[in-house]
Amino acid sequence: MDITENSERWVGRTAFDADGFQLGKIDAIYHDDQTGLPEWVAFKSAKHDRLVPLAGATTHRRPDEDYDADDLDQAEDLRLAFGAQQIDSAPEFELGDDDHLDAEVEARLYQHFGVTRTASTVPRLRRYGRIGDSYA
Repeated sequence: MDITENSERWVGRTAFDADGFQLGKIDAIYHDDQTGLPEWVAFKSAKHDRLVPLAGATTHRRPDEDYDADDLDQAEDLRLAFGAQQIDSAPEFELGDDDHLDAEVEARLYQHFGVTRTASTVPRLRRYGRIGDSYA
């Protein structure tokens, strides 16, 4: 499944690090306000909430016994391009009252993960899709 299309479908699925270590269930997907594209994935770790860029992420199909054959779409999980140690050491974040990530915090997160923005400005991110939301 393409990560950028129907990104809300990833909410509730499992996120893995680059080495295949299970990180947790995806709580929300954050989209760039300017492009509308998904940029970040959020999940809870044992320590606190995590926000990790989708840059370089791939899909990972689970073994046949882990899903219902009638629902092949649910057979994929998300493998992020970063290791658990780098994810654990990422700066903490808080959302504003409008579910947007502060531009300064976003810039620190991009720097921490070594991801370069392609846009000339740093857009604000909005939460799009979270556990408990329904999508028709």
